[in-house]
Amino acid sequence: MKIMMKCDKLKRFSIIFTILIILSISTSWAAVLRIEGSVIDIDHGRRTIKVKTGKSLETLFKYNNKTRFLSNSIKISPFSIIPGDHIKASISGRGEAESINVNGNYYAGEVIFINKDKMLTAEEKQVYFSPDVKFYVNGVKSQWKDIPTGCRIYARVDPGTELAGSVYAVDFKKQVGKSGNFSSKIWKVDIRGKKSYRKNDILKVIVKASGKKKVSMDIPGIAGRIPLKEIKPGIYGGNYKFTRNNIRRTYIVVHISDKKGYAYRICPSSINVAISGAEIIPVYPHENETIREKSPSIFVRFIPGGSLVKANSTGVIIDGKSLKSGMDRNVGFVSCKLPSLKPGKHSIKIVVSDDAGNWKSKKWYFYVR
Repeated sequence: MKIMMKCDKLKRFSIIFTILIILSISTSWAAVLRIEGSVIDIDHGRRTIKVKTGKSLETLFKYNNKTRFLSNSIKISPFSIIPGDHIKASISGRGEAESINVNGNYYAGEVIFINKDKMLTAEEKQVYFSPDVKFYVNGVKSQWKDIPTGCRIYARVDPGTELAGSVYAVDFKKQVGKSGNFSSKIWKVDIRGKKSYRKNDILKVIVKASGKKKVSMDIPGIAGRIPLKEIKPGIYGGNYKFTRNNIRRTYIVVHISDKKGYAYRICPSSINVAISGAEIIPVYPHENETIREKSPSIFVRFIPGGSLVKANSTGVIIDGKSLKSGMDRNVGFVSCKLPSLKPGKHSIKIVVSDDAGNWKSKKWYFYVR
């Protein structure tokens, strides 16, 4: 009898052990894979993204209707991704992306100097390029040498490295252009409705073009290759919903193409898109942190909401009094050494504005022991 009871226990133990092994194998199979790299190609028809993850390593994965596309934790359209962008993707066990984080972007200004490593704009901004940066002029893949001074520039910048993964130039001296043996033309681009947009607003565009070709539009700095459908012969239309606050001013560039070549036309009217202000992140001291230094050096980071911070606008207020000097102010941070503080509770308030005219402030408290 005792022997039979022991056998039953062993059987139960072996069954439980087998179940645990199966669960561990299935869990490891379903584990999420993290992929980081630069986009080589994106095919919205097949819903595939090809990413360069190393010098000679490439990865191809798919996305679906449930995939979350994010930039700085804000939901964006899949059409916002273009070759050259730096992304971080979470891939499920089935090889499909659960979420894709894309580097941020902002309006960089008018170019006064550019080379293979960086560019300088009239707004006194310096934008540095990643090694695999991609350049576009009016939506057409180009080189940095093809970008003339005076162009309006939109840069997609990785918030981690602060390097531009792609640069989009709008050259109004070439409002109409074509390449290859291409005979079709875009006669007119018309924006229906208002000229200022915010989150969840819908942009409507009507295009008159000759020939039954593939027609799409770019919204520089926001989205690219948005398909336009033929409404009736020679008339194409499409909508775009702004899923996030972005750059303040942008344009519409329409493309028509086939295997023989392409043509494009820039809409003469610009549109304004509301922009969110910079995020203020305390590095030292943190909120409610207790420190020993009576004269501490504070450090605060900024993450732009779509436009660069105006360094000279940054204000530091300690216990209700503004600091007048001794601050090291930059587009990405502010630091300064505080005067001697008494033991107890103290407040810090940071006030900052950006190139789009947005003001943001943050106040928190810390303690001196």
